[in-house]
Amino acid sequence: MEKSECIKILSYLNSCYNNRFKFPKGNDREATAMMIEVWFDLLQYYEYQLVVAALKKLIINHAQWPPTPGEIVKEAER
Repeated sequence: MEKSECIKILSYLNSCYNNRFKFPKGNDREATAMMIEVWFDLLQYYEYQLVVAALKKLIINHAQWPPTPGEIVKEAER
């Protein structure tokens, strides 16, 4: 996965969970950059389409709260 694809995932989560997931972090560029780095660090070794499929499955099954990067990795590895 590329960093630009990770940003797409974060934006997708923001669209799905408006009040529970904030991306970007308002005017705080440093917090936004850190969020991107953390998520990319955990997801970079997986193919984008695999991560998207895992993310969608988690959203459908656990729609109340946004999934964490660790939950996405576990789902992708299944």
